[in-house]
Amino acid sequence: MIGDADTRAFTTLDRLHHSADTILPGPDGGQSWTERRLRHECEQLKLALAEATVQLRIWQKGSEFVDAVHSPTSRS
Repeated sequence: MIGDADTRAFTTLDRLHHSADTILPGPDGGQSWTERRLRHECEQLKLALAEATVQLRIWQKGSEFVDAVHSPTSRS
């Protein structure tokens, strides 16, 4: 059974977790929190785009060799 002390501990952990999500790394450099958040989001999107580009190139290179590989389920 969870007591009041346990409930307070979970609530405190939830608050700490939430506050950690709102803290952005690095100095603010005179920027507003919103601008820092948008810059951070932009960097995350750039990384995601780069990863997707690499995956697409791998997929395209793999598709170049699909016809060269004979499989028992192919109709050729």
